[in-house]
Amino acid sequence: MTGRLFTEGGLTGWVANMPAHGYVIDFAFPDVKVAIEIDGFAFHRDTQTFQRDRMKRKLLTAQGWTVLNFTWVDLVERPAEVIADVRAALERAAA
Repeated sequence: MTGRLFTEGGLTGWVANMPAHGYVIDFAFPDVKVAIEIDGFAFHRDTQTFQRDRMKRKLLTAQGWTVLNFTWVDLVERPAEVIADVRAALERAAA
């Protein structure tokens, strides 16, 4: 779903499920260090998962990554906004 959204939105250079710093980034634009994380309620119900995601974000940010979080609802109901947000982050990172 997300990969198709990126492709249809004209975004290139992304890698799905990319290992980085002991974690896996849902979608990464490694050339400019932009990470996209998809948060779903089904996978973020418990405290341990929530904490692991916060630690992942903290580590990636400390390593110079920009991390954007979206929900499944964002992808389905607001795809144009998601693409616009990702495009803006990519432009800032490339500047």
